[in-house]
Amino acid sequence: MVQPLITLIMPAYNAENWIERAIQSVISQTYTNWELIIVNDGSTDNTKKICESFAKKDRRIKLLNERNKGVCEAKNNALKFVNGDYFLIIDSDDRLLSYALEKFVSTAINTNSDIVISGYIYNVDGKKTSRNVVQDYTFNPNQSFNSNEIVQLVESATIAPNWNKLLNKKFLINKFDSSISINEDMIFSLNCIKNANKISVLSDTLYEYIIQKNSLSRVFHAEFIDSLDKIFEIVIKDENPDLMKIEIQKWILDQWFIFVKNLCLNRNYSIDDKIALLKKAINSNSFRYYGKLKNVDTTGRRIGLVLLKCKLYKIYLKFLNKRK
Repeated sequence: MVQPLITLIMPAYNAENWIERAIQSVISQTYTNWELIIVNDGSTDNTKKICESFAKKDRRIKLLNERNKGVCEAKNNALKFVNGDYFLIIDSDDRLLSYALEKFVSTAINTNSDIVISGYIYNVDGKKTSRNVVQDYTFNPNQSFNSNEIVQLVESATIAPNWNKLLNKKFLINKFDSSISINEDMIFSLNCIKNANKISVLSDTLYEYIIQKNSLSRVFHAEFIDSLDKIFEIVIKDENPDLMKIEIQKWILDQWFIFVKNLCLNRNYSIDDKIALLKKAINSNSFRYYGKLKNVDTTGRRIGLVLLKCKLYKIYLKFLNKRK
């Protein structure tokens, strides 16, 4: 097999407690022709020192130090230094399984795919579950998300992340949206998928996604609704919203309901602040097009949908808080 160079990008901020495990998972790969670019995003702990130690021992590891600009800018900066034929992003608190790169690369070469998507292990406080498709498949998106292949990615929760995808270097022209602090990875992934010529999807789990107690994924982001409309625009662009597969519609509305629930149960917002954001949420394209009873599978959400459409915000807040 040809041994193309693979670039791994690892943004890191105050990651001293776990970054060694992430770096070690790269060093332990059965596939050896890789380079690792670590972006130290202004860490104030020992992250820089740990990374420097690894870089001194292994010439394949490169360290970029910059003042804290956020994860999007850290990734965008690293994209400028990619030398690989393919690249992959790994979070500093996660790990690659030892045969991940070998499987990714062999699949990309054998199928002539410019994206390879794998399953992953979802680890929350030590409780592990697998997220993956039932069997391998290859497809051409043809600039559309309205396909059974995309539905499989949605239903297996493998469509959104960056870290379960090997990407051809042609996608280096894409950039992460630094105007938002949530879902920027999904927006990047969706743009790549839509513009891919050929995609291979693996049932193998090649990555372990580990949720830390202080993970950003557990933080409420008020701009989530803005990011969701950006996602809507990518998915629906040049498509008839009413003709999208029902699974895609439900997925978009599900993301919307997750935001609303997290908003309503957030103790840091006043009732007036919550109502203001609820009004913004029901005016989003995601809700205007797909806020329909046919897209809701639970009784609680059906009741919530009716209350919100009737603009009974305070009643909805009381209803949701009683159900928590």
